[in-house]
Amino acid sequence: MKFLADKGTQPQKTAKESLISGSYEYFDPANPDKCVVKTGKGYPEKNPSWFVPLDCPESLSEYGGPYPIKHVNMDWGGVSSLEQKPLPQTIPACKANSSGTPSQTLNKIMAAAVKQKDDKKHLSLIQHIAFVELDSNMAYKQAIAYHSTGKACHADNALAIIKEWAETNGHKDGCWEGHNGPLEGAWGIAAMARALELLRKRPNYTDIKGKFEGWVRSRITPKMADHVTCTCKKADAGVPNQLNNWHSSIVEAEMAMAILTDDKTRFDNAVGLFHKTVEDYVWKWGRQKGYNEVNGRCMGECTETYRDGCHPQFGLGGLIQAAEMAWQQDQDLYCSNEYALATAMEFKARVIRAGLAKDMSMLPPGFELQDLTKQPWKSFDDKLGKWDYDTAEQKWKYTLDTDKKYLRDISFLPCGWEIGYNHYAGRLGLPMTETAELLKLRWPEWLVSCLCTNDDGRTTS
Repeated sequence: MKFLADKGTQPQKTAKESLISGSYEYFDPANPDKCVVKTGKGYPEKNPSWFVPLDCPESLSEYGGPYPIKHVNMDWGGVSSLEQKPLPQTIPACKANSSGTPSQTLNKIMAAAVKQKDDKKHLSLIQHIAFVELDSNMAYKQAIAYHSTGKACHADNALAIIKEWAETNGHKDGCWEGHNGPLEGAWGIAAMARALELLRKRPNYTDIKGKFEGWVRSRITPKMADHVTCTCKKADAGVPNQLNNWHSSIVEAEMAMAILTDDKTRFDNAVGLFHKTVEDYVWKWGRQKGYNEVNGRCMGECTETYRDGCHPQFGLGGLIQAAEMAWQQDQDLYCSNEYALATAMEFKARVIRAGLAKDMSMLPPGFELQDLTKQPWKSFDDKLGKWDYDTAEQKWKYTLDTDKKYLRDISFLPCGWEIGYNHYAGRLGLPMTETAELLKLRWPEWLVSCLCTNDDGRTTS
């Protein structure tokens, strides 16, 4: 906060402007005294094929949505399909200039893709963008905009988006399927449930909330529950590294739904899964026998540290969001497992700063940033991918010729860094120096869910 004040920034005013316009400040890690204000029509600008708009317009026609889909089947998503088959420029999420009204909707594009027998991965990506990147995010932003501006149009927009999804996908002929179904559902309903929580006093709230509850209960909750039951049974049976970013996202969604519906049993179950996830996903690394320094691991790492730069932030983000919701219900989850989240935030912030600056001297000892121009492996299987990492086995799918701990695709993902920093540094007075330095470079945070582009323009999911 002192850093922002010294720069002449008014945090509340700037945050409000960022919400509406989508603009944000960017500081070059190599020259942090120089601030650049991004326009906010999409982040990041370096990928010409895709970005999600960050602004929060007063009119849904200007936004272009909502984009409800009756038959959802999200299997493996990924950037490969996006790079090979870019989305049409009529979608606001893809347009280089998002002004104007789109001439097509995602539903029409979906229908055309099905007719053309598009590959399953591409169809999954379209559905992901419709539900997670666009509509659920926009519903939450619109609800916040209603409170920050007092304009009823924003509340109406949020409720309209949620209603469309509840009625369309919740239709008797609708479905929610696919390998990624539990995760995608968790991402979207967490944001929509928080949006509804902010709109309790609106005239049509009760009716839309009822439809939303029914839709989530019939379509998405069973998918999340099945995934948690299956993986937790394996973990309890001694199978290692079963809990990951999926569980943190499901915790966030379940807690948001529990608060919205005033369901204490559901809330308590979410709290239990929270502690279990923090212990298995974060705490054990660097602390528990077999996962500590003897095996080359250190505190702050998580099960997905070597997978890439974004997935650990998905995991931390869901846990931080859930901890904040619980704090507002007078329950402290931030202290779970010896304040493991604070340690993880500091470790990951240090890694991200090094990645943004492309300065390996900033990394913890023993770590190295992945260099795509070099080949550190002795052998690999092309079918597996040169840089694939098996998180369950905690090993690369090839043999390295070095003992360095490689970190790949390091980038900044807005996932709740400010929320966690506000608790640990603001409420508790912990230094959190690495997190503070990271937030200087990317402020204010904005809401983003899955796809993230690195500084070199590549995208990861």
